[in-house]
Amino acid sequence: MEFKFDRDANQDFLVNAKVAIIVGYFYQDIGDKLLAAAHETLVKYGINKNNVNVFYAPGAFEIPLLAKRLAAQKSAGENLYDGIVTLGAVINGENPHTLILSVMSVLVVLLMYLTSTKFLLLLVY
Repeated sequence: MEFKFDRDANQDFLVNAKVAIIVGYFYQDIGDKLLAAAHETLVKYGINKNNVNVFYAPGAFEIPLLAKRLAAQKSAGENLYDGIVTLGAVINGENPHTLILSVMSVLVVLLMYLTSTKFLLLLVY
């Protein structure tokens, strides 16, 4: 069976969702573009702009810790966020530990996703 997400039928898909966006800001110009695209996509699917909170991490390596803290936040006994979007950039060749940074950041966020039943985590690296 093939699954396809029908944009037209799901324009209000996120209308009641509360979403956190985390931006790794080491490369500010790239972070700004990723954030703009994430906002545009969320709005396309009906999210209320007041239900989107943006947080900044110094770089890609710090994103998972911030995501973990946000995932643990509760309001009235329920998770505060329905989803967490993580956006970061690791540029190959900028420093010798590029591979370590990118792999560790992605692995930690993926582990959070695999151990959670509530969250949709979108990785863009």
